[in-house]
This record gives sequence, C-alpha cells and structure tokens, in this order.
Amino acid sequence: IYWTVFIMAVQCALIAAFRPWRIMAMNLADLCSHLSLISLGFMLTWFVERDTSMDSIVQALSMVNSFLAILVCLIAGLYVVAVQKMKAFISRKASLAEEVCAAC
Repeated sequence: IYWTVFIMAVQCALIAAFRPWRIMAMNLADLCSHLSLISLGFMLTWFVERDTSMDSIVQALSMVNSFLAILVCLIAGLYVVAVQKMKAFISRKASLAEEVCAAC
C-alpha cells in the first residue's frame, strides 16, 4: 500500500510541476483525483489492528473523499464545456457582425 501511495505522490508532484494537460482545469481535476486516491490508500491502513476511538471520523472522511474527486472532475468538465461554447458563440457573433458590416 505504501509503495502505491508513494508512486501516486510522485505522480502528483510531476502533474503539479509539468501540467501535462492543455486545459488547466483538467490538470486540477487530475491532481484532485490523485490526491483523493492517495488519501484513500492511506485509509486502507485503517484495516490493521487499532482502537475504535477514531472510527466515526475516518468513516466521515472516507465518505467525503470518495465523492470529492467526482465533484471536482464534474465541475472542471462543465468549465471546459462552457469555455468552448463561449468561444464558439463569440466567434459566431464576430462573423455575423462582419457580414453585417460587409453588407452595408
């Protein structure tokens, strides 16, 4: 488990350093999903022998963490779609304005 978490932490550092995706929102979504996987990996160590005083905190943290990456990826995806649609709308509006000016 620790080896896997270490490799994911190195990958997180590389994502933060090099930003491999062209759209910055996708870099953020990728980073968030990796951080979520890292914390879930550390939560797997909870299944070793332990006391039960922190069970409710770990349960709440694991539930929030399970859906956090999905939420961030959904928001990043909606942002990308909105930006692309906005660019298409602005270029269409500019071409229509040019046609009107050319007709005058």
